[in-house]
Amino acid sequence: MLTLKRALGLGVAALGIIVFAVYVMAIVDPEATKAADDGVPFGDPGPLWIPVLGALVSAGVSGLAIWFVFRPSRRQSASSQQG
Repeated sequence: MLTLKRALGLGVAALGIIVFAVYVMAIVDPEATKAADDGVPFGDPGPLWIPVLGALVSAGVSGLAIWFVFRPSRRQSASSQQG
């Protein structure tokens, strides 16, 4: 069960890192990422706060997933072992 949790956590972290990279690319070059839009390829790229917020959220999700994967396991206290 622990291996499955770690695998899922690493998958979420990897997905978060990929999404973060996409949002960073949208921050660095908004015209190129807008050109990939088939609806209006040469339109206004939109406000900057949207990719910044997306990058922050994806960094937070991937950081939280990495923390959950690599956090130390909890040890039972002496009082709960006496029972």
